[in-house]
Amino acid sequence: MFPNDAFDITAAHRHFATDSFNVVWSFLDRPDRSPADDRMMLAAAHASLYHWMKIPGVSSQQLSVGYWQISRVYAVLGLAGEAKWAADLAHHYAENLSPFYKGCACEAKARADLVAGKTDDALKNLAIAQVYLQEIRDKDEVEILEADLKSLGLQQ
Repeated sequence: MFPNDAFDITAAHRHFATDSFNVVWSFLDRPDRSPADDRMMLAAAHASLYHWMKIPGVSSQQLSVGYWQISRVYAVLGLAGEAKWAADLAHHYAENLSPFYKGCACEAKARADLVAGKTDDALKNLAIAQVYLQEIRDKDEVEILEADLKSLGLQQ
């Protein structure tokens, strides 16, 4: 359909990965999501990660962020087991990344624990995330992680 020089599949995957990621946020921020919106949000989260995975040399950072977002969607939908599965993968891929990504992965684990009714585990993951938060030097990253940790509604 497209001559080899007229279509850049890697650029297409990058476009759809980013676009799908942003679509998820448009649904997450919507207070009046319908069940159909929830299904679309979940599909978009998985689509984003799929497209990142199709890019040669995809980074651990992109994989961690992708699984983190999938975990957030599952948590919002009340699916604790799936949220934990994705949070654990986000944590795995964040292992050698900066404190921001490690902290985000711990936030995802805490959120999944809350959905599962495991408040003690959530508090432990929150405490680990707060340690990483103290190591972050980028102001924007600090604000993002602080807001996500605060949204857990846990007091430490």
